[in-house]
Amino acid sequence: MNDPGQNQPDPWPLALAEYRAGNAQAAIAALQQLIRAEPGRAVHHFHLGNLYWEADRFADADACFRKAFELDPAIADLPLESGLEAAHSGLLEEAHSLLQLALAFRPEHSRTLAALGDVERRLGRLPEAIGLLARAAQLEPGNPETQLDLGIALCQAGRLDEARNALESSCRIAPSDARAWNNLATVLKQQGRLDDALHYFDEAVRLAPEFAEARFNRATVLLQAGDFSRGWSEYECRPQSPPVRPLAAHLRAAGSLDGCTVLLRAEQGLGDLIQFVRYAAWLADRGARVLVECPASAVDVIASARGVAAAVPFGSHPDFDFDANLLSLPGMIHPSEGALTCEVPYLIPDRGSIDAWAARITTNSPLRVGVAWAGNPAHPNDRWRSLPPLEFLPIVQRPAVAAYSLQFNPQTADLAMLPNLEVLPLPANLVDSAAVIMHLDLVISIDSMPAHLAGALGKPVWLLLAHVPDWRWMLGRDDTPWYPTMRLFRQNAPGEWSGVIQRVLAALDEFRAAIGRS
Repeated sequence: MNDPGQNQPDPWPLALAEYRAGNAQAAIAALQQLIRAEPGRAVHHFHLGNLYWEADRFADADACFRKAFELDPAIADLPLESGLEAAHSGLLEEAHSLLQLALAFRPEHSRTLAALGDVERRLGRLPEAIGLLARAAQLEPGNPETQLDLGIALCQAGRLDEARNALESSCRIAPSDARAWNNLATVLKQQGRLDDALHYFDEAVRLAPEFAEARFNRATVLLQAGDFSRGWSEYECRPQSPPVRPLAAHLRAAGSLDGCTVLLRAEQGLGDLIQFVRYAAWLADRGARVLVECPASAVDVIASARGVAAAVPFGSHPDFDFDANLLSLPGMIHPSEGALTCEVPYLIPDRGSIDAWAARITTNSPLRVGVAWAGNPAHPNDRWRSLPPLEFLPIVQRPAVAAYSLQFNPQTADLAMLPNLEVLPLPANLVDSAAVIMHLDLVISIDSMPAHLAGALGKPVWLLLAHVPDWRWMLGRDDTPWYPTMRLFRQNAPGEWSGVIQRVLAALDEFRAAIGRS
């Protein structure tokens, strides 16, 4: 950068320190004095613009930036490069501010637009991200990175056809980039085109055999299609901490488990913990003493699981002979559909807790139904699996039905839409949730923890599923080998919940008649 006096000490750190100490006017005055002394130094105008920017004096900041850019166009690279570095380090708010500043210098600079768009996406602001990335792609349509980032943002926003177009462009421009094929396959999977998705995941892995994300994504397609032998093997590519004394190696060597202590570590969500703790019984039947390390809120319920000797909270560091991550067990034991099934209940809730809730779940209604309409909003697929609470209103208002919320910490706005719903003060542990479910006739839930808990307790549970659900629910069936008391209600088209609810209402009337209550 051409900058007279560039070897002189930079006054910016001192001025910024003054500003952040609350002496804004002193900092601004110092830089104004420097500009009067050296009006040709672009960096002084740039720094003064920075202070005005932080003070929300945007018109003054814009004038300073324009002057700095006039003196030295390369000055625009300072906030851009700093913003890219901050984004790479995960400092997204700082990156956002710097990249906005860079964009003020060059509003039609494609690299800056794309970088800011990607930061907006990572901050969860998808409409802003898509707008910026689309502008960048217009300015530089042959840039595969921009097309890739645009496709990812559109996919996250549920605009799947547009996402596919952008990602196909990225694949055409850079056919050796495994990331583009992986993301294109992800879009096709969400559209229900599993064969095409598998083909492109295969291509991503061919290009980058060690690309763990693509191999994990391929595993979910294989499992969803019922190819358990290949699917469980690839599923080992999921993000996980490696075992210390691997149980898998011991089983491959046909080692005995008699008298051994096996530590199983929970991973992913509470639903996964409940679903996969069933395999503790297989280990216990072969002589193992099984410990499960899990979140503290789940310890008491998981300790009741068939085959579990004890459950301990994370960080307990118990002694053990062999260890495994919980979701590795089905692949170790027998990778087929037959290995999924088990007798229910395999969780036995605390009798005292059940009795304690008896007085709080009293109703004259013939049917007691627990409902859960939303999962963890941080879940990557939550926008597909959760329902607007208003969709549950016909269930809650159904004659002869007493509906109880199984949501943990439900939102006040959600409850306002469901006026007939009984809200129980459920604490943040699974013991009370399990006790409440034992008093219910039926649970109706989206794909979240209450559904797994009801299934493991052997209670009737109806699961409401997106058009292309999580891999474990497979496709084209209304039952599941995971839970014999579970019935699946699937969307006929993406986002179409009204038809699901109508089928649930009809089934609800049949269910009430079947149990002989009116």
